[in-house]
Amino acid sequence: MKKLFNKISIYSLAIVILLTCNTLKTISFTFTEDKPETALFLNPIELRKKQIADLNQFEKSFLQQSKDAKSNISKKIGLVNSQITETESLIKNSPMSEAEIYKKKLNKLKERKNKLQNLKESWNSAEEIIPEHKKTLEEIIENLQKESTNQEVKLVYSLKDLKEAQNSITELMHKINIENFKKEWILKQKKSEEDDIQSIQKEIDTKKKEQKRILEKNTTLKADDDSISAKNALHQAEIIDIDLNIANDRKENAEISTIKLDLEIKNKESEIKLLELRLEKLKIDLSIIQDRLYINKADLESMQEELTKERQAYLEVVNELNKEKEYKKFEKENYRLMVSLLLDEKKAKPDITKITDARSYLISSQTENAEHKALALEKELDLIESRKYLANDKINLKELDFKIVDILYKLQTQKFKKSHLEKWISNLSESSKKEEYAKKSLDEKRVDVSNSLTEAKLKLDRIQTAIDTIKKKKDSIFKGKEQIFQDSLNAYREAEQNISLQMSISQEIFLVNSELIKYKNDILSQYQFILSELETRKSFSIWKRSQVAISLDGLLKALDDAEEFVKEFFSYLPNLISPKAFITIVMQQTTFDFLGWIILICMFFLFLFTFKILSKIIYQKINCIKLPKNKFNIFIALISKSFSDLLVKYPNSIYVWLFILLDININFKKLIGSFGTFATYSDNNFLKICFYTFSIPFLLFLSFKFLSTLIKLNKDNNCIMIPRNIEPIYKVIIQTFLYSTVTLYPLKEAFSLFVDKSSRLPDLVETIYLIIISILIIIPIMLHKTKLVEIFSPQNNFLRKIVSFVSKNYYWSMLFLFLLMILFNPYIGYYNLAIMIGYAVPLTILTLHFIMFIHSFVRSSSVYWFIREEDDEVVDRFEHAKVYYGLFVILSLLSLLVISLIFMAKIWGVESPLESIWYLIQDKWTIDLGDGYKFGIIQVFVFGLFLASGYLVSTLLDKFVLIKFFDILRMEFGIRNTVSSISHYIIIYLVIVIGLTYINLGGFVKWVSAAAAVGIGFALKDLLMDLVCGFLVLIERPIEIGNYVEIDNVEGTVKKITPRTTTIKNGLQKSIIIPNRDVIGKAIINWTYSRTDIGFEIIVEISYENDPELVKKIILDILQSDSRILRSPNPILRVEDFGENGYKFLIRAFISVRRIKERWDIAAHIRSQILKEFKKHNIIIPYPQREIKILADYSKK
Repeated sequence: MKKLFNKISIYSLAIVILLTCNTLKTISFTFTEDKPETALFLNPIELRKKQIADLNQFEKSFLQQSKDAKSNISKKIGLVNSQITETESLIKNSPMSEAEIYKKKLNKLKERKNKLQNLKESWNSAEEIIPEHKKTLEEIIENLQKESTNQEVKLVYSLKDLKEAQNSITELMHKINIENFKKEWILKQKKSEEDDIQSIQKEIDTKKKEQKRILEKNTTLKADDDSISAKNALHQAEIIDIDLNIANDRKENAEISTIKLDLEIKNKESEIKLLELRLEKLKIDLSIIQDRLYINKADLESMQEELTKERQAYLEVVNELNKEKEYKKFEKENYRLMVSLLLDEKKAKPDITKITDARSYLISSQTENAEHKALALEKELDLIESRKYLANDKINLKELDFKIVDILYKLQTQKFKKSHLEKWISNLSESSKKEEYAKKSLDEKRVDVSNSLTEAKLKLDRIQTAIDTIKKKKDSIFKGKEQIFQDSLNAYREAEQNISLQMSISQEIFLVNSELIKYKNDILSQYQFILSELETRKSFSIWKRSQVAISLDGLLKALDDAEEFVKEFFSYLPNLISPKAFITIVMQQTTFDFLGWIILICMFFLFLFTFKILSKIIYQKINCIKLPKNKFNIFIALISKSFSDLLVKYPNSIYVWLFILLDININFKKLIGSFGTFATYSDNNFLKICFYTFSIPFLLFLSFKFLSTLIKLNKDNNCIMIPRNIEPIYKVIIQTFLYSTVTLYPLKEAFSLFVDKSSRLPDLVETIYLIIISILIIIPIMLHKTKLVEIFSPQNNFLRKIVSFVSKNYYWSMLFLFLLMILFNPYIGYYNLAIMIGYAVPLTILTLHFIMFIHSFVRSSSVYWFIREEDDEVVDRFEHAKVYYGLFVILSLLSLLVISLIFMAKIWGVESPLESIWYLIQDKWTIDLGDGYKFGIIQVFVFGLFLASGYLVSTLLDKFVLIKFFDILRMEFGIRNTVSSISHYIIIYLVIVIGLTYINLGGFVKWVSAAAAVGIGFALKDLLMDLVCGFLVLIERPIEIGNYVEIDNVEGTVKKITPRTTTIKNGLQKSIIIPNRDVIGKAIINWTYSRTDIGFEIIVEISYENDPELVKKIILDILQSDSRILRSPNPILRVEDFGENGYKFLIRAFISVRRIKERWDIAAHIRSQILKEFKKHNIIIPYPQREIKILADYSKK
């Protein structure tokens, strides 16, 4: 029973869903009561059909309203006609005083009749707009239903095809601009009509108050039929009543005009949309033509000939326009002079400004006429200039066309360099900006012209008022002055004609400007075309994204669309599931609709029976199959078993879901749509959105059951598909894959139905899904590191090293791979960057490593060119060899970097990097010093060359000049060092000054040096003291290079004396650097200062038991036997002291200064000889002895 109940419930639910989707048929969904019918869940074709349906409904009610209004207007016209007839008869039979009042009334009645006829025509014109709008919507539907392209694709397109497509696009763009301008004009008219309605209402209120006042006044008068005041008041009240009717008619006319303008605005919007659809298709055609365009040299030559003819024609037109301009200019000056004379005449008569006599009216009219004639001539000059600009733009367009074709021909034949692309793009971009600015100016001028037309209408009204004023004063001011009267009237009428001429010229200027704007659009579209073509040929930018990539604005809009989707979906959902709405809709169905339901239910159960049979057959077949041995086949088999298990366990739910899915994709309406207005899911987007949205929990449930079954089958088969140790991780991976798939793809379909084509919300969902898939691909690769390394173990040593490197940095490599996958995502779209990261970056790193290896080899091998080893010491081969070695190392590194830069430029697709770098170094990366001087890297390099040349000159001077000079004068080594050092520093100082002057920093350094000298003096007082002491050392020479000295317990050979320090190398070969202030300020022991001999001392102690004389004889013999001991001065030997253990002998011997470093060896040799002789003669060298006496009493204690 329970199973039967479940089956009945599922079938009932499925039938209710199907009936719901059928009964909803063509009902339009509204989400909130205060909002109009929304198009959020309608595709473009459905939206336009809905608009036509709404228009039909509106037309029906509007035509009825128009019919009633026109009938009422006809009645009013008939009533007015009878009143006109009656008033005309009264004029004939009334005295002269009353006849004037009746004439005024007659004029008012005729005016009202005209207003009523205008009102009737407004209703008729409003009726005509609705069919036009419907026709436009039908054309939009027809365009939407057509294919995306308007023509058959050819293999090759000619230049003529390209020009035709471009002309069609520019024509359409011009039409769109004109229609947009018309739409704006209509909006302004609508605003003006709304303002008129308010002003007319105020006028009506004023007239009512005046009528009420007159009627109240009339009641106070005596009821006498012959009372003239009473009759006049009555006639005034009648005239005001007619004025009120006229005002009401005007108000009604303004209201119907507002409705008409609303209809025109909507029609214009549809027309613009139609033009945009056509433009979109033409752009697709143009892109196809551009891809398959072929230009031959004949096209280029024919265009050049045509351009030459156009230039000649242009020069002729410009010459003619210039002649006409000069003539109009002269005529304008004459009228300006006339105006000036008339104004002077006005100023000469102060009372004339009050316009109280005939002469003043004549002068005013003549001034007005002359001013307007001059303005008309000025307009004609503007028109001539506009025509010149038009002719200029025509020839510019021709020249641009030729230039573009020339560039395309060069691109096609590859007769260009990449450096030319940069130049072309720069020049064309600059020209395009100028044209955009010119187009903007033309747009502003066109607005000014339209405003001048409005002002001209006001001037015409003012002139007409002036004419009426003169006519009224004919019998007063102009009485007896018929000629002045006629001259004044003629002047104003000529002024009126001149204003009309201004208006016609302004209209012509407007048309010329519109044509100019068209040509500007043509020129700009040509610039856009060639610039886009050149940009595609240009070396790609690594930051350039694909066309389908989601921008930041697109991402933000997608998030807004998602929020809007949630709000709209859940706000309307209660309306869909409302039982009251369902019952109401069911009651509206016809017999054919119910017949359609029956057919659909029969189809449902027929397919269900077939589906269940097929599910059982599939389940039995799959379960009969034994598991194969191949792992991949095992994987497929287990998945098939899991899927068949789902089909058997949940056949009804799966079937209902599949049936609705088939309805969405196949559209059952096509199969059984002949039955009434039968509709299915495919007829309404909202039902599709509901299906996809509510499919998510159902598919999640099926995925969970599928995964559970799959894991169970894996365990039952001894984890043959997924090993037990990694089963949890792979379970998470498969779960993530299934859940993300069944969640994100239905969401994407739902979002696609909700948002318009411009929204990136569906693409954002797909991007998230692709990122998840990328992560799921990377995780197994990271888990199987060992196996993958074993698989990719090449025999080649180089490849083995690469694999070893990847193995050591395996996880970083996987991160690198994941980054590439993300960048290759089409909606992230950094293809170029991904290519560069995957190809150029590794090659760049290898190049840099190779350059560093070469530089290391050069650095280690070139050291012997500058430095040599001598007696286990490192010695410079020449003066300042270490400085030159450092410069050589730096220059070699820079040279290798330049070579690597050229190579890397080829890798990254950059042409002529040295030229670009030179341009940047020379012009961009500089500091402006004024007067055209710059300071930058080049100046620093030049200054470095000066320094290097200074060192070179100093070295050559020391090697080839000073050394000769020293040999001639037989100078000592210390003096030589002093002269060499001083000359070196003088040369370096001069080179610095000359170098700074050469790079235009001489004056700058002078002032900076003067300002910094004081501060540096305080900060570097110790350093300055060292420098001063250094020069004193060089001049006084208390020590010299090569001297063996002892300074402050530091003993060694002086190796180097610089202005700041002195370097001493001790016996342990340690270089000790001593500041020169210590050399001057402390005691110095200079062993080699005497230049002849030095002495050393040895202390020898013998026992008191030995004979001192014998000892003296032995020691003297040893000293005399050593050839290194000098005979003069003689060695000294004496008993120095009586020590605790024996006699102490002092031995003082002298050796040559040249043997200063050997004195320790000589002393050691003498000591060893003394020991040897003492042993022969039994001479004892005493050592300290101590006797310890132990007292007996103390021991006892």
